[in-house]
Amino acid sequence: MRAGPAAGPLTARAAHIPSRPPDADVQIGAEEKERLRAELSAGSPQLKGVTSGAFYKVPFEDALELVQARRVYLRGGYAYVPSTDVITLVMGVFRARLSAALTVRRARQRGHAL
Repeated sequence: MRAGPAAGPLTARAAHIPSRPPDADVQIGAEEKERLRAELSAGSPQLKGVTSGAFYKVPFEDALELVQARRVYLRGGYAYVPSTDVITLVMGVFRARLSAALTVRRARQRGHAL
């Protein structure tokens, strides 16, 4: 007799995958945002002002696409990402995971084809 629903292979694999990108939940506080107001405005010229939206402090290597496009403020190895650009971080994590999964799948198919 089982207690609870049966865990299929997809459910088992999905259990260890985090629901959000690493370090993307480090929203800066109002005090830090106010202190860095000029820098955040200069680092995110696409925004009309820094008062309306939230900013997230993430390791700069997680935001390389935004760094390349000069859409973030960099300081001390961190990128300050406006909330309007967080989707770019999510897409980057998705692409990396999809690529890794396809590589594993391709390797498994080659192993079975032998």
